[in-house]
Amino acid sequence: MEYKINDILEVTAYEVDRFGQGVSKVDDIIIFTPGLLKDEKAQVTIIDVKSKFLQAKIKKLLTTSPERKTMTSKLGALDLYHLKDDKQNDWQAEITAKEFKRSLGYEAPLGEVIQSEKTLNYRNKVVYHVLDDEMMRLGLYTTTPIELVEVHTFILNSHAIQRCIAKIQQQSIKVDPKVFKHIMLRSNEKEEVLVTLVAYEKEFTGLKELVEKIKTFKEVVGITLNIKPNEKTILGNESYTLYGKNELTFTEGSLKLKINDRSFMQVNLPVMIKTYERIASEINGETVIDCYSGIGSIGYFIGKNAKRIVMIESNKENIKMANDLKPYYQGSFEIRSGLAEQVLPKLDAEILVIDPPRAGLHKSLLTVLNQKQFKKIIYLSCELNTLTRDLKVLRETYKLKEVIPVRMFPQTTSIETLVILER
Repeated sequence: MEYKINDILEVTAYEVDRFGQGVSKVDDIIIFTPGLLKDEKAQVTIIDVKSKFLQAKIKKLLTTSPERKTMTSKLGALDLYHLKDDKQNDWQAEITAKEFKRSLGYEAPLGEVIQSEKTLNYRNKVVYHVLDDEMMRLGLYTTTPIELVEVHTFILNSHAIQRCIAKIQQQSIKVDPKVFKHIMLRSNEKEEVLVTLVAYEKEFTGLKELVEKIKTFKEVVGITLNIKPNEKTILGNESYTLYGKNELTFTEGSLKLKINDRSFMQVNLPVMIKTYERIASEINGETVIDCYSGIGSIGYFIGKNAKRIVMIESNKENIKMANDLKPYYQGSFEIRSGLAEQVLPKLDAEILVIDPPRAGLHKSLLTVLNQKQFKKIIYLSCELNTLTRDLKVLRETYKLKEVIPVRMFPQTTSIETLVILER
């Protein structure tokens, strides 16, 4: 039977996939429906027809799973919000196990999910997009269809960020949406906020008025302007401080961090700390190399457990931030500047910690890791596909000790994973 767009079908999902879509079958044709949970029956409308599958959206739920907590959000940044929080942990563990089995051919030794009780208002960084309107309006993207919609309340925002964005959205300011593209807000535990305006040019309609308004907000400690380099990239390398400082400090127990508008830091601080504690538990007096060390958040946290920490980082500003933080920590720390695949071959250590970007590890670096034969590799990944791809290479030398799902992004299908490898 041939199906076409706008046809209505009755389906029952037999699983929820990697992207939070309910998976069902009709006449041996697979149907993917965002927001449909396992065992739920629904009328769905076909929105896309492919040769091997159909894409659909929920028209009407006919039965409701006991695992559902609310109706499905239209926002891409809340694509698993409808699933109960404890079941989200189960979903991530199941998806992780399936991906390891599919890619590596054997059962992953799964550890307990690292999580926090705080599953809302946890994000210390949020990016809003400027809508195509001469009066400033800000929003986020929906999933089906993918479009930018105005959003006033986002339940993952930290309370400080939510207060700031609400006040920004109350302003009636004319802007040029072809030049002014995003507003990024970052907050810390003191409820201080660093606001970054992102635009293609240093000057744009409404800039001065917007800065004058934002700097009156009590939460705001700094306002920066970042120059967007192209359509695909949000932040560029060029930033200008328009008010206060391009700096935000974080203090959590013994951990003290300092970031600017371009620094990488995990958006969920409680889960980040628990993850770092788990990493530290694998270290007992060894020399450790911390690849892709950024501002040194992992390296400094685990320093008390190590004989010596050598951090490798290529971004000069991150290196400066890391050096500024060094006096706050006891231990032996060295920071090497350069690309991991170029610097690592010159170094020796018993343990390697790696927290690479989404693209995973460079092929030449994987070769070096197999040659080096570290006692242990601790790999923190934000992308399952590149993680399992890299592990296919590393299993030539290392065995998988434990795979630990990290619930870094509650209410979403984004997956973080911590892997322990041993020689």
